Amino acid sequence: MGELRWSDELLDRMRGETDPTADAVAAAIVSRGTRAERGTNALFDMLAGNAVPLPSAMPEPMRRYFEETAQLPSWADPALVRRGEQLFMLHGPSMVTVLLLSSLPQCYACAKGAEVLARTGRLIDDFRRRIVLTAAFLMDVMQPGGLGPGGEGIRSTQKVRLVHASIRQFLAQSGGWDAKALGQPVNQEDLAGTLMSFSHVVLEGLPHLGVEISQDDTEAYIHCWKIVGHVLGIRDELQPADAADAAALWQAIARRQTAPSKAGTDLTAALLKFVHEALPGTIFDGVADVTSRALIGDAVSDLLGVPVHPVERVLLRPLRFFERLVDVAVQDVPFLHKLAPHLNGKLIVGLEHAWAGGDQIRFEIPPSLRGSWNAGPAPGVAPA
Repeated sequence: MGELRWSDELLDRMRGETDPTADAVAAAIVSRGTRAERGTNALFDMLAGNAVPLPSAMPEPMRRYFEETAQLPSWADPALVRRGEQLFMLHGPSMVTVLLLSSLPQCYACAKGAEVLARTGRLIDDFRRRIVLTAAFLMDVMQPGGLGPGGEGIRSTQKVRLVHASIRQFLAQSGGWDAKALGQPVNQEDLAGTLMSFSHVVLEGLPHLGVEISQDDTEAYIHCWKIVGHVLGIRDELQPADAADAAALWQAIARRQTAPSKAGTDLTAALLKFVHEALPGTIFDGVADVTSRALIGDAVSDLLGVPVHPVERVLLRPLRFFERLVDVAVQDVPFLHKLAPHLNGKLIVGLEHAWAGGDQIRFEIPPSLRGSWNAGPAPGVAPA
């Protein structure tokens, strides 16, 4: 059913569709700049950082936008949202690891969508900023109350929607974008694919890290991200009915869009470098590459240029450090399953410290999740 529903005809049409509601607001804001780039940067600065409050004196089109797009869909189920939040509370660090080392690379493998990031220089030149904002967005959405009325997840999704619109404005005004070959920038198909990468692809990657979840939890998590898709301006006809439908949608988009590109390899190299730098010391050297390959498979890894390492040598080094392993037969160790708890914990804390004190951007583990994840005190806060 899903394969028939997600036809090439539908997805081809969606490549030409954007988001008129957000586009109108972005056009009004960007036009205040004397140049397209200046106007776009002004909007980026206004929306910078999920933790940064909205300015008190917003332009009228923006004020109306934040009021009108904050409404939850009528089908939103608070019980399913709570169940999804509980799942994230239990397995959030693993989900962040999968997001960074599977979801984002697989998005970069979609060559036409990756070209948008390549053309929007600020997003690549300041790559640390982009990754921190992405992780912070996930936290805002899935923390307790994030998808409730006035929740941080709703507000962050509204901001992301306007950022997408500002990118479209910039590319339209700067010229050189081939809409016939690439589709509209940040079009509806690309938005749907990105949403599936935050939902279906994250859930698909968890068993590789030793995390098994129930079908009911799976459906609850997909429901949470359907709400995000609604607030993000994704068309109803691109909303999956359930988890199986979400998997079929992702498979259809990946089949159509996965292709080699310089943008994809450059973005992946920058991402893996960032993760490497966020992990402490040298015992995790190569672990990000090995984990990414395990999550996305060799075919897509080769397409993206993910480095190849001897798995046993890379993964046994931190295992010996953390678990005092001395001489263990390779076949007797579920390497990634055993290493994942150590990797996840170090990565989530490393992300927080990677941007401690950074200008307007702040990645901070919410207090409601910090204790559940044994994350310790926030950067700059002395232990109790």
